[in-house]
Amino acid sequence: IAYRSGGALETIDEGRTGEFFDAQTPASLLEAIQKFEQQSYSKETCVLHARKFRESEFVQKMHTEIERLMKS
Repeated sequence: IAYRSGGALETIDEGRTGEFFDAQTPASLLEAIQKFEQQSYSKETCVLHARKFRESEFVQKMHTEIERLMKS
């Protein structure tokens, strides 16, 4: 459960790996918690999604982007 802003927008796949709240208020957070509790999240889906953020993935993407920039 995270505030819908910043890095959380990349790391959470709403409804599949977590939930967002839109206002920094107790009511908005409570709504997200209730939504979270009603959902069923797959451990495998969460693990696969988290793997996108491994260091090796980051390094690969950086190399690819640097190569692309050097060619232009």
